[in-house]
Amino acid sequence: MSPSVSLTGTIWPKVTLSCLVEGGRGGEQGVGAMRVRAFSIVGLLFATVVVAAIPVSPQVTPRGLEISVDQAQAVTYRRARVTARRVDRRTYRHTRRAVRRGVY
Repeated sequence: MSPSVSLTGTIWPKVTLSCLVEGGRGGEQGVGAMRVRAFSIVGLLFATVVVAAIPVSPQVTPRGLEISVDQAQAVTYRRARVTARRVDRRTYRHTRRAVRRGVY
Protein backbone atom coordinates (compact mmCIF):
# COMPACT_ATOMS: atom_id res chain seq x y z
CA MET A 1 0.00 0.00 0.00
CA SER A 2 2.12 2.86 -1.24
CA PRO A 3 1.07 6.51 -1.23
CA SER A 4 -0.17 7.93 -4.49
CA VAL A 5 1.04 11.35 -5.58
CA SER A 6 -0.73 13.54 -8.10
CA LEU A 7 0.79 16.73 -9.52
CA THR A 8 -2.19 18.49 -11.07
CA GLY A 9 -1.20 22.10 -11.73
CA THR A 10 -0.54 23.00 -8.10
CA ILE A 11 2.65 24.01 -6.40
CA TRP A 12 2.38 21.35 -3.65
CA PRO A 13 1.78 17.72 -4.60
CA LYS A 14 -1.38 16.11 -3.27
CA VAL A 15 -0.48 12.94 -1.34
CA THR A 16 -3.11 10.46 -0.22
CA LEU A 17 -2.48 7.21 1.59
CA SER A 18 -4.38 4.48 -0.20
CA CYS A 19 -4.50 2.26 2.88
CA LEU A 20 -6.61 4.81 4.80
CA VAL A 21 -9.01 5.80 2.02
CA GLU A 22 -12.34 3.99 1.76
CA GLY A 23 -12.28 1.43 -1.02
CA GLY A 24 -8.48 1.34 -1.12
CA ARG A 25 -8.13 3.56 -4.21
CA GLY A 26 -5.70 6.45 -4.12
CA GLY A 27 -7.86 8.87 -6.09
CA GLU A 28 -10.81 9.01 -3.70
CA GLN A 29 -10.89 11.40 -0.76
CA GLY A 30 -12.27 9.54 2.26
CA VAL A 31 -12.53 10.23 5.95
CA GLY A 32 -9.13 8.64 6.60
CA ALA A 33 -7.31 10.94 4.19
CA MET A 34 -8.94 13.99 5.75
CA ARG A 35 -7.94 12.75 9.20
CA VAL A 36 -4.33 12.26 8.07
CA ARG A 37 -4.29 15.75 6.56
CA ALA A 38 -5.76 17.28 9.74
CA PHE A 39 -3.21 15.50 11.94
CA SER A 40 -0.35 16.56 9.71
CA ILE A 41 -1.48 20.21 9.85
CA VAL A 42 -1.84 20.07 13.65
CA GLY A 43 1.57 18.42 13.93
CA LEU A 44 3.15 21.06 11.70
CA LEU A 45 1.62 23.88 13.78
CA PHE A 46 2.81 22.25 17.01
CA ALA A 47 6.34 21.84 15.66
CA THR A 48 6.35 25.49 14.53
CA VAL A 49 5.31 26.68 18.00
CA VAL A 50 7.99 24.56 19.69
CA VAL A 51 10.73 25.78 17.35
CA ALA A 52 9.62 29.40 17.70
CA ALA A 53 9.72 29.16 21.52
CA ILE A 54 13.37 28.07 21.69
CA PRO A 55 15.56 31.00 22.81
CA VAL A 56 18.27 30.98 20.12
CA SER A 57 20.74 33.80 19.58
CA PRO A 58 22.91 33.89 16.46
CA GLN A 59 26.28 35.62 16.85
CA VAL A 60 28.85 36.45 14.20
CA THR A 61 32.35 35.35 15.18
CA PRO A 62 35.65 35.50 13.28
CA ARG A 63 35.18 31.80 12.41
CA GLY A 64 31.66 32.32 11.05
CA LEU A 65 28.13 32.22 12.42
CA GLU A 66 27.64 30.75 15.87
CA ILE A 67 24.23 29.81 17.21
CA SER A 68 23.78 29.40 20.96
CA VAL A 69 20.75 28.47 23.03
CA ASP A 70 20.09 31.02 25.77
CA GLN A 71 19.20 30.08 29.32
CA ALA A 72 15.67 31.01 30.33
CA GLN A 73 15.38 33.07 33.51
CA ALA A 74 11.90 33.46 34.90
CA VAL A 75 10.96 36.74 36.56
CA THR A 76 10.02 35.53 40.02
CA TYR A 77 8.86 37.60 42.98
CA ARG A 78 12.31 37.38 44.58
CA ARG A 79 14.05 38.48 41.40
CA ALA A 80 11.68 41.45 41.09
CA ARG A 81 12.37 42.48 44.70
CA VAL A 82 16.14 42.23 44.23
CA THR A 83 15.98 44.26 41.04
CA ALA A 84 13.77 46.93 42.63
CA ARG A 85 16.10 47.18 45.64
CA ARG A 86 19.15 47.55 43.38
CA VAL A 87 17.43 50.32 41.37
CA ASP A 88 16.38 52.14 44.55
CA ARG A 89 19.93 51.98 45.97
CA ARG A 90 21.36 53.28 42.70
CA THR A 91 18.88 56.17 42.64
CA TYR A 92 19.69 57.01 46.26
CA ARG A 93 23.45 57.02 45.61
CA HIS A 94 23.13 59.16 42.49
CA THR A 95 20.92 61.67 44.32
CA ARG A 96 23.33 61.81 47.27
CA ARG A 97 26.27 62.46 44.95
CA ALA A 98 24.34 65.15 43.10
CA VAL A 99 23.47 66.91 46.38
CA ARG A 100 27.11 66.82 47.47
CA ARG A 101 28.17 68.36 44.17
CA GLY A 102 25.57 71.10 44.53
CA VAL A 103 23.41 70.09 41.54
CA TYR A 104 20.25 70.01 43.70
